[in-house]
Amino acid sequence: MFYIIFIDMKKLVITDIEKKMILEMYSLTESTIKSEPEIKSFQDWMDKNHPGWIKDSDGRYKNLRTGPSNDPNRHVNGKGYGVFGPSTQQMWEKYGSEFSKTNVKQNTAFPYNKLESNPSAQFIAYIIKTSKGGVLGNDKEAWSEAAFNSIGSKDIYSKVEKFLGEDPYGYIESFMDTKEMYHKNPVYDKYITLFPEFNDNTCSPEVIKASNWSDLYQILVKRKMIENNDPIIIIWGPTQTLYYASNDTTASLTSKVSTGANGFGNTPDNKETSTGLLRVSGKIVGKPYEVLVNKTSTGKILGPNIDSTRVDNEGKHHIAEVLTGILELSGLEGCNKNTLERSIYIHGTNKENSLGSKRSNGCIRVSNDTIKKLLNSTSVNTKVYVYPS
Repeated sequence: MFYIIFIDMKKLVITDIEKKMILEMYSLTESTIKSEPEIKSFQDWMDKNHPGWIKDSDGRYKNLRTGPSNDPNRHVNGKGYGVFGPSTQQMWEKYGSEFSKTNVKQNTAFPYNKLESNPSAQFIAYIIKTSKGGVLGNDKEAWSEAAFNSIGSKDIYSKVEKFLGEDPYGYIESFMDTKEMYHKNPVYDKYITLFPEFNDNTCSPEVIKASNWSDLYQILVKRKMIENNDPIIIIWGPTQTLYYASNDTTASLTSKVSTGANGFGNTPDNKETSTGLLRVSGKIVGKPYEVLVNKTSTGKILGPNIDSTRVDNEGKHHIAEVLTGILELSGLEGCNKNTLERSIYIHGTNKENSLGSKRSNGCIRVSNDTIKKLLNSTSVNTKVYVYPS
């Protein structure tokens, strides 16, 4: 037998066992303050925040304890103090949620076992979604935390994501307004346990495992490194290909590239191509096929596959030239902060016939037609991601 529960216009199907757990959970939250100290704490809070809340024998509303014993505004002898009587219960139903929010330390003991003993993704999604609605009668952040921490595998996480309608961690984070350590850290720690690649302290190329550029785009959105529909230049190392796209399905520009002959890495002076998330920090535009030296126009024009030698200030001879234009790059991760100072950038080349293979000194060579298109279609701060082979 199944029950249908409607939540936020979406339908979740739960079993009899799950329904029983939910009903038990509500029963627990409706009578959260069972012990005498908890009841007294709530009654004291009512006296302070909602004075005149309890009806006395003379029919007038007064405080329970505030004021001297002979105070006309005080309940006779403080009768009922520490007792969850009809008046207290009525006030709890009305102000219990407000009290819980301002007294979170009194609400840290939750029946986690009811979640931990139930692996149903639907049930977990239900608790998280209902927590956001704030109708559990208790601290919503702690309830969502309890549900989140009951996710024990990536498989269950994916199923919860399906029933919730979005990433569970991002959903919870959107309404967690408390800064209490016991809330924030366990949720984050659980998330990092399941998805270590999302750890901000880890350089993303070391942990991101993507099968193609489209898969990588989805991962970057999930990691919140880019927003959905953000334009991004992806340098896909395994096939030496550039993709310029603003979604995970269609690339508006595809072109072969040539990255560092020494491979990929972020160590200075090793002529490797930087990896990870970067941004376009500057644009330098020359004439078509014009040679640029030190990012400066020289007026010299070459063809796409014409060699030309020059001697730099150190007396070194150069054959591969920088042509047409440059997209300067700055690193956005700790591992690639040195990209700009290493002079790693995207540029046109007179070595178009070697595109599709690792031949550069660390820069990302593209065809002169491609660099012209990128200069016209991208703006400063456009994201760039280099995925190594």
